[in-house]
Amino acid sequence: MQSKEAKEKVDLAISKWLIDASIPFNAANSAYYQSMFDAACSYGTGYKAPNFYDLCGYLLIKNVEQVKNFVDSFRSTWKEIGCTIMADEWTDQERRTLINFLAYCPRGTIFLKSVDALDNSKTADMLYKLFREVVLFVGVEHVVHVVTDNAANYVAVGRLLERKFPTLYWSPCAAHYLNLMLQDVGKLDEDALRAMVTSKEWTLSAYAKESKAKRLVDSDERPSMGYLYAAMHKAREELLKRFAKRKKRVDTYLNIIVSRWDNQLHKNVHAAGFWLNPAYQYDSTELEKHRYTTSGLLDVIEKYSYENSDLMTHLTSEMKLFVKLKVILEEFLQ
Repeated sequence: MQSKEAKEKVDLAISKWLIDASIPFNAANSAYYQSMFDAACSYGTGYKAPNFYDLCGYLLIKNVEQVKNFVDSFRSTWKEIGCTIMADEWTDQERRTLINFLAYCPRGTIFLKSVDALDNSKTADMLYKLFREVVLFVGVEHVVHVVTDNAANYVAVGRLLERKFPTLYWSPCAAHYLNLMLQDVGKLDEDALRAMVTSKEWTLSAYAKESKAKRLVDSDERPSMGYLYAAMHKAREELLKRFAKRKKRVDTYLNIIVSRWDNQLHKNVHAAGFWLNPAYQYDSTELEKHRYTTSGLLDVIEKYSYENSDLMTHLTSEMKLFVKLKVILEEFLQ
């Protein structure tokens, strides 16, 4: 057991190094912070830290190699169940336009690369070349879905990608579209609504803290694809139900949903996500209410199979098996 004074001496030495090197104190929140000291302690006395040349030399090469191997390890998951490529365009402090490319699958999201796209982002053709390179790097056969911004040049890129790679789907970012919906609502003359959501009565109420009030999309807690379709229809149904006798009061809001969701965001891939979600597949009322999602799933299967009759037969068989297992489970529970 080390004395309190001995520990404080070590802590002071660490803090002095952080201060002298102008390293932000939140660096201590790094997942590697404590493990660094654990590794040093396990070595024993006499350990000499790596110097500048080691850090920017062979150690950097080893770290890059480890990250590459980690990224490559995701390929087995991509091969088994596919992945979604996501693109996020943003502007840094030097006003450079950057595009981050990421790949998502149930195992997790990994960063693929970042591109300085100041010139490339201006035209759809130049953007398309960037996206095509990413799709080919991941593997066309592994990419099920591509998600981008909804700007006109990205919409054009989505169409070009679907034309070049018939097995993948493109859709705009759901989180961005919901933000646009809220912006549309915010443009309305509705001071009473603004007053309500900013009032103490609302912010301190239990309703504002319910899990139902949390954002469905743009979250790391769970994949949103299987829930987005139902959530949008639920929102519309609630408006119609609660204002059944005063429908004109919600017509403007319903029109916003139609213009953003029905006309721009609603895709077969969302319908397929709904149908394949056990939360709805095992709810006969919900499934009956949205029977046409079956055709949406079949369209997705047909698109993904793309002239591969054996694959299409296999996928439709899996679809039937999914329903059969649901029936067996229902009978077992009864």
